[in-house]
Amino acid sequence: MIIVKYLFAAVISSVLFFAIFFWLYLSGTNTRYCPLSHILDDLSVCFILDSVDDRVLIQHGELDTNDFYLEIIESGESSKFQFPSSVVNVGRSGYSAQLIANDRAAILINDEIFVLKKYTGSY
Repeated sequence: MIIVKYLFAAVISSVLFFAIFFWLYLSGTNTRYCPLSHILDDLSVCFILDSVDDRVLIQHGELDTNDFYLEIIESGESSKFQFPSSVVNVGRSGYSAQLIANDRAAILINDEIFVLKKYTGSY
């Protein structure tokens, strides 16, 4: 009987965890590219900014610390870059960002070339 109680508690806990996880995932500030820590933290954001062929440009950020960075995923490989200091309005509609088709070292931010620099913060 005790085993049944523990098994029931484990199942209920798992169901609650996944329900909360999917609710946070579907709440609008996360994508499938977000790390689990961003999905579980309501002060973290992830936005897909652009995609070209097999490359995806994503903005990640912590709203409580104002620590933002860009990520480019290409063929399953992830690279993280510093967020442009020239961008004041952070968010999906605060600025435009585009990948450049034949350039892996830069992107377009508000139609101006931004040279990518490796992100050295914590993520």
